[in-house]
Amino acid sequence: MENRRHVHVIKNTGRNFNAAKIWIEPNVEVARKGDFSEKEINEILHIIKENKLLLLSKIDKIKTAWKE
Repeated sequence: MENRRHVHVIKNTGRNFNAAKIWIEPNVEVARKGDFSEKEINEILHIIKENKLLLLSKIDKIKTAWKE
């Protein structure tokens, strides 16, 4: 099981939900692309890189809350 922190980005394509999985650590990279285009993936990666510290902080808060 992979323990690196990551996010799922969901694309609603009508009846189907299509998710990409993006690793945040140690580097921002695509784990699963889903049906996103290369342009969309590049935009997603850019947004995640710009907000990496915030995302990691929020993920840590969620994990802490689950343990309580």
